Amino acid sequence: MPDGSMGWVASGFAEVRDVLTDPRLTSAPSALAADGSPDPRIAGLTALGLPPETHHYFLNAIVDLDPPRHTRLRRLVSREFTARRIQLLAPSIELITDRLLDELPDHRDEFGVVDLVEHFAYPLPVAVICELVGVPEPDRHLWSDWSRNLTAGHTERLRTATPALVRHVRELIDRRRAEPGKDLISGMLQARDDSADGGPDSGPSNATMSEDEMVSMTLILVLAGHETTAHLIANGTLALLTHPDQLALLRQDRTLLPHAVEELLRWCGPVPSARLRYADRDLVLRGVHIRRGQAVHPHLDAANLDLRHHDRAERLDLTRKRAAQADHHLSFGYGIHFCLGAALARLEAAIAFGRLLDRYPGLSLAAAPGTLIPGDRPVGWELNHLPLHLGRV
Repeated sequence: MPDGSMGWVASGFAEVRDVLTDPRLTSAPSALAADGSPDPRIAGLTALGLPPETHHYFLNAIVDLDPPRHTRLRRLVSREFTARRIQLLAPSIELITDRLLDELPDHRDEFGVVDLVEHFAYPLPVAVICELVGVPEPDRHLWSDWSRNLTAGHTERLRTATPALVRHVRELIDRRRAEPGKDLISGMLQARDDSADGGPDSGPSNATMSEDEMVSMTLILVLAGHETTAHLIANGTLALLTHPDQLALLRQDRTLLPHAVEELLRWCGPVPSARLRYADRDLVLRGVHIRRGQAVHPHLDAANLDLRHHDRAERLDLTRKRAAQADHHLSFGYGIHFCLGAALARLEAAIAFGRLLDRYPGLSLAAAPGTLIPGDRPVGWELNHLPLHLGRV
């Protein structure tokens, strides 16, 4: 591990699922620091350039919490992410998608090449998640810039941008407190009020949400909700264009689209691994002795390509025998930390791929696949650019 300690990697499909569901493996290493030793995550946040006064927002994000606190927070926000509620966003997503696709020809360079990452894959989920959360359009560039600085490792920019982003979220909370809307922040405020007043989410296991927790929730949902979906759209487009047989199948049969999204998530999902888990005691997991405090790194991409779980797992196959999501891939995680925004990511990807192929049937790569270098940060398969020819417009 970065601090010199020894850790473990789980790479098989069954093994990763075990790691993600074993209650003896905690998401919060601070719970193990009874001797006063520092939280190992702090070094990583510092290396990224996040100022110390902002660390607690990220150390206490829902992705790094255990029950009962995780259970309480997830229950308070989960009603905002039901499949039925997300489906209501479809018309808005379609409008944003069509507008961005209509504008693509305007972004062609002198060689007729357009960058799909910069002009479609990235701005689409930024607009969608900001609309869901309640970020006004003039402020959305703050989130996009911050995320790009984080991905590129611009530590100096992050030292000033991160506190500004936190202040921005607090201002949004104050604004929605005075003028509630139909967005996520308004929903969190309403859930908090319901809990405090004995409403539908009240009860000892569903106590109120603090303002710091609301800030953490907003930060993680916006950042995770647009960055990963952007790279799913870019990765999936590249995969389809480099597998013409699969692209032809999808063009011929659009009923394959929902399953194509699942197969692309399995084959080229943008999140290679889940958050580290830490043993809260000495334990044995699938015959492996893990000592208290040791980290376990669950590799989702390796699990998704496990030849013991999928026949010819290395092959992209949109007609692969359909399985339940939990058996097909682990790209959204598994267990209590299963991605809150999974339904939204699936909907965005399906609309994006379908509309893109309809609007530009002559779409083609404008660079050799081997020259498309992934992002600077080795935590995900993230294309910096995806240069394309649009074909006849």
